[in-house]
Amino acid sequence: MGGLAVAALRHLLHDVSYRGLIDSLAAMSSWVIVAVLAATAVDFVVLFANDFGALRYARAAPPVTSTLLASFCGYALGNFIGFGALSGGAVRYRIYSAVGVSPGKIARVTIYIATAFGIGAVETIGLGLAFRAHEIAQLYGIPYESLRLIAVLILAATAAVLIACAFGRQRFRLGPVTIELPSSGLVLVQIAVTMVDIVVASGTLWLLLPATGVDFVAFVVIFTAALSLGVLSHTPGGIGVFDAAVLYAVGTQGSPNAVAAALVTYRAIYFLLPFAIAAVLLAASELRRWLRRQ
Repeated sequence: MGGLAVAALRHLLHDVSYRGLIDSLAAMSSWVIVAVLAATAVDFVVLFANDFGALRYARAAPPVTSTLLASFCGYALGNFIGFGALSGGAVRYRIYSAVGVSPGKIARVTIYIATAFGIGAVETIGLGLAFRAHEIAQLYGIPYESLRLIAVLILAATAAVLIACAFGRQRFRLGPVTIELPSSGLVLVQIAVTMVDIVVASGTLWLLLPATGVDFVAFVVIFTAALSLGVLSHTPGGIGVFDAAVLYAVGTQGSPNAVAAALVTYRAIYFLLPFAIAAVLLAASELRRWLRRQ
């Protein structure tokens, strides 16, 4: 998938010039950059709720400072490196195990966070398609009726999951593994948190984009689909896959140079900056742990 995305991105960047890209970057308002930085900070604060919900599901109670550190560093490194469930899970294992959380509970936390993102992302797409199927169909050339059917199936599947969590068996075995369903209330909270996360994250890129004629609700659907494809590709930050999906949808609605500049700035602020901060925080944490052992 990564190779196909790079090929598609190369084709889409045909109309992007180096000079035009630099001019578009230079033309960005400093106030827009400040707003994007603030939105990124808000989004990582929202993501803290995912770890707290996952720890509640796993019945673990590490110190709050460890939870905040594990959440921020897990997401920052997972987003930047790719393989989020593994890279973010490794960071969480290192931090949570140091404060006495068992490996089994850490595995439950990691699986829960990955599952919560998947359900929340699919639900965001379903709700978005329910309201903006016509616009998305025009942008991607997909039959309108197919998108409405997808929206109905997604919403019905979500309702089925909630009903199963509320009234179904709370535990069942899948081979040697015992799976415990969370409560329907906790699932609803996690879906809401993931949807808020996606809306805020899409807003950070929306602020950077030029006027494209695509309204925000439709863009959230585009962003969520592109983000999901990027996660499935397991490329660092979904690079190539995410960018191609966004460029294909909105690059023809606005200046390709300005859209490419928005994507470059978005990656610098939302991916690279948190990764750099997380690397410093992890290094400081490891140094403090080493000094204590000495």
